[in-house]
Amino acid sequence: MSMLNRKSKNMIIFLLIIVYALLFRMVIFPNVLKYSEGINTAFSIILAAFSIYLLGYRKLNTSSYKKGFIKSVVIFLFLYFIGIYGAGLVIGFLKNSYSTKLPTLLDNIVSVIITILATEIFRYVFISANKDSKKSIVLITILLSVLEINLFMRNNTFNDLSSSFKFISTMVLPIVMKNVMCSYLTYQSDYKAPLVYRCIMDVYFYILPLQPDLNDYVISILTLLLPFMIMMYSNRIAYERDEIKEHEFGKGFIKLVDIPFLFIVVFLVLMIMDIGPFKLVGIETGSMTPTIRVGDAVLIDKKVNKDKLKVKDIIAYKNKDGILVVHRIIKINSDGTFITKGDANNSADTLYVNKDQIKGKVKLKIPFIAYPKILFK
Repeated sequence: MSMLNRKSKNMIIFLLIIVYALLFRMVIFPNVLKYSEGINTAFSIILAAFSIYLLGYRKLNTSSYKKGFIKSVVIFLFLYFIGIYGAGLVIGFLKNSYSTKLPTLLDNIVSVIITILATEIFRYVFISANKDSKKSIVLITILLSVLEINLFMRNNTFNDLSSSFKFISTMVLPIVMKNVMCSYLTYQSDYKAPLVYRCIMDVYFYILPLQPDLNDYVISILTLLLPFMIMMYSNRIAYERDEIKEHEFGKGFIKLVDIPFLFIVVFLVLMIMDIGPFKLVGIETGSMTPTIRVGDAVLIDKKVNKDKLKVKDIIAYKNKDGILVVHRIIKINSDGTFITKGDANNSADTLYVNKDQIKGKVKLKIPFIAYPKILFK
């Protein structure tokens, strides 16, 4: 093997992963699903060992700036769990569907942790040997994403548009983003920061007895946003590493310029989760066209003074079936009830709306951003 050049060695590794991915999908998954997780763990170990044999293992550089990458991961993971479990205090929790008894817990997490460790060692060995070939790093990131996606893909995953969109938005995109972040962190430092991230994010739901009652759409947004934020701050560390002296690394991790951005991110997440005075609602019908179209989102002020509502105001209310309706007030009755109508409808709504039904007043329209939610539903 020592006579092969690096390009040939890379090609052998690429082919090994592709062949295994095909075997997993065509042979292992249909016939020995019961053992698929163990087989995947064994392959990860073999892949790590084979890559060390082919490419060699470069000794870690213990420069102190690398602590900054681990620090960025830990800080954002802390903020993530504070956010989702803080939301759980408001919207409630679900009991963990996995058993948290020690024998079952160990059975669930041991193979997962071994797979993570072997995968991140492989990633480090490959990337450290190919630092001058970003195309190879991109390709190995794609292949590692495919290996992980393979574990979750079922025969009916792409039966229709709804199931396809759900799988792509809740599985494919978060997995790809996670692997992009792990490869970036590995390229900039070593395997420690990605390992910390994955050992927490890929394992915690097996261990914690309660999970926040968040829908898949919210979770997918958060698991896309989290790696992006980590990469953004890791990029800053990498920039500082190249621009300033090592003893200054890590100072001012959260800077003044970040505060408005972080505020906007937190504000959007709170609105999506219906926490606080505002709620972001996706419009799924054309009853308010052309004022508000299908796929638009509206910002609802939940603290509006209902006694000061007037004709032409657009309100959000719950109808008798518990469905949230966004229509315009066209008349206020003497008993304080409201007659509402969709701008595109030929007639007014048949039932009057009382103040108890009203959930807020539309303050702002944001075009098109609700299409993913509509497709997901």
